[in-house]
Amino acid sequence: TRFEMNCAHRLVGCYPSDIAHEPCCSNGSESEDYILQQDNTTPDENNGDLCTRLWSCFAKPCLPCFPFCNNSYGCHFQFCGLCAMAQEAREANLTLPRHLRMVDYITMEPFLLYYPRIVELRRSATNSFWEHCGAISGLSKLLLVSFKVILVALLIISLSNVVGYWELADMVVLLTTFLQSFVVMYCVHWGWHRYDLSIDAVIKYFACGFVLCTCMAFTVEALEYLTFQSVVIGLVWWLEVREVEDNGYGGGGDGSMTTDDVGHGRSLAAGDDILKGFLNRQPAAKIFYILVSSYLMAGLVEEVCKYFGFVMVDHPDFCSERELEKAKATMPLQLLRDREEDDDDGSAVTGENGDGPNNQKNEAEAPSANVEQAPVAIDATLASFNPAMQRRSLSSIRSGVTVAMVAVALGFACCENILHIFIYNRSSVRSEITTLIVKSLFPVHPIAAAIQSIYVCRRDLEKDPSIGLGRIVLPSVIFHGTYDFALMIITSSWQRSHKEQYFYRGNTSSVAIA
Repeated sequence: TRFEMNCAHRLVGCYPSDIAHEPCCSNGSESEDYILQQDNTTPDENNGDLCTRLWSCFAKPCLPCFPFCNNSYGCHFQFCGLCAMAQEAREANLTLPRHLRMVDYITMEPFLLYYPRIVELRRSATNSFWEHCGAISGLSKLLLVSFKVILVALLIISLSNVVGYWELADMVVLLTTFLQSFVVMYCVHWGWHRYDLSIDAVIKYFACGFVLCTCMAFTVEALEYLTFQSVVIGLVWWLEVREVEDNGYGGGGDGSMTTDDVGHGRSLAAGDDILKGFLNRQPAAKIFYILVSSYLMAGLVEEVCKYFGFVMVDHPDFCSERELEKAKATMPLQLLRDREEDDDDGSAVTGENGDGPNNQKNEAEAPSANVEQAPVAIDATLASFNPAMQRRSLSSIRSGVTVAMVAVALGFACCENILHIFIYNRSSVRSEITTLIVKSLFPVHPIAAAIQSIYVCRRDLEKDPSIGLGRIVLPSVIFHGTYDFALMIITSSWQRSHKEQYFYRGNTSSVAIA
């Protein structure tokens, strides 16, 4: 049902057990093996292989004494529902036609329940910003409400001093960081391309870049860095190197230092000590390390993640006229199914023996039999919607693709700026503001996304068969990597020439933002 789908798609939720069984309190004991009992086999310690026996403890429903819907007791706790949603999307692409997959995941709202209003505003060339903001989907409303709740919670924390290191000045810097991204997005989208891409699409693409792309990129970069450090530490231990004879940052130490000089030497058990000590003695190795970090660890990973962030979002702005026609033709059936599922949320609907498959089969057959007998009233806006209004010039579609990819990049850049300001360079408000200003002067992520959009349009709109993923991301990787390489070289040179101030005076003006 819709309730179960929403539970399964949340970050943390619970999914009622699909198998109806007696509560544990009715007979005083719980079934010994939840997996094996589905095969009508007698639970026995010799049944099933080792993996099955180990997994059975996780497959058993939690809270078996509490009743849920479908006459079942117990539920399965769902963590990180985005993973399940991604798997559902892959399976849906293989089994369902395109027009039946035109829904917003998480809210499961069909495109045509909100898109006709967007097309109407575009066709009438409405210039009211707030009218366009009112024509957004339920998913966009959910994203905006979540954003407001988080900001209010952080504001309350900053005013109450519950967290010592989060003050009102930090809250102002955070709001300024968001405002910088919003202003750029407003100028790019509303200033020149308000009719090429809807505000609803901008919200979704920005949120995808802020949440999904950032998580993917930083996870991959962390794995790459940990792998590199593990290799370095392994080589050091294999070469039986235990201690350096300086302060680990290139400063001269006592040449007569031995392992007995407690407090003067530094153990090489820490990967940062090994890396910094070695790179500061070997300038060529340091340049090579910065080169690899800029182009591979940062440029390649981040640009690929931003590209897939654009691909992940499915929006009706880029649907074809034929797809919208098929979706409109099947809307009565979809609305009928949704109405029946909503009615089933509070009732128990099972098969003859209470098993899930029979229940699903009956639900699937019911709408097809009752569509003509119980037609569903369609909203007037949807009824008057003409898919032919989706026709746009090729230039408008190109502009929409560019704005969408820039929105993903701005969401990614906004989250990255927050991490750099409040984690990597957090020392004072002055340092936070300096970092924000420098990042604002060089919008590398939006520019790289615009470069990618050129090749995406050549592949998807001009049908150029020679354009693949490599040709799409390579120019942006070179641009992004060159920017990071120059910035890291400048930062490294500045730190080396001011190492005493940098390491011993608190690093209050660092702008290391590679």
